[in-house]
Amino acid sequence: MKRILRDRSGSIPLLFYGLLFALLGITFVILEMGYAFEKTDYATDVIQRCVNSAVERNMLDEYRQDGILLLDTDSAEKDFRYYLGQDVTDGYSITVDSISAYAGEADGSRLPSMTVEGTISFETLMNTAAVRYPFRVRATNYDTTDFELDRSY
Repeated sequence: MKRILRDRSGSIPLLFYGLLFALLGITFVILEMGYAFEKTDYATDVIQRCVNSAVERNMLDEYRQDGILLLDTDSAEKDFRYYLGQDVTDGYSITVDSISAYAGEADGSRLPSMTVEGTISFETLMNTAAVRYPFRVRATNYDTTDFELDRSY
């Protein structure tokens, strides 16, 4: 190492520039990965809120008094698509591959739920490439509150 440092032929600047380039490259990769993670996390959170809201809004209230949880699946899918169109900001391209909604069982053996699968696409921080990330989110209504009916009338 001492010989390299004492050498006056110009190898020190070359070594310095090589280390500087490596450091900048590592910094660039860390920034790109952090940005991609942050954008993916945000988009997944927004999609999860959309699914949760669609399930909660479309629970059939006329059966809740009897302790039965049922979901209007067609309206839940429509509401999910509406919420997704309203809540997702620019810069994202979300492709929904499948939506499966289950209305639930009257005996409570299976709860109402909705599962959405697809991909999230967005540009990276330096616009070097498009990132495609698969997602799968699920919302289930666990509101199994036992209702006490007032039968005093």
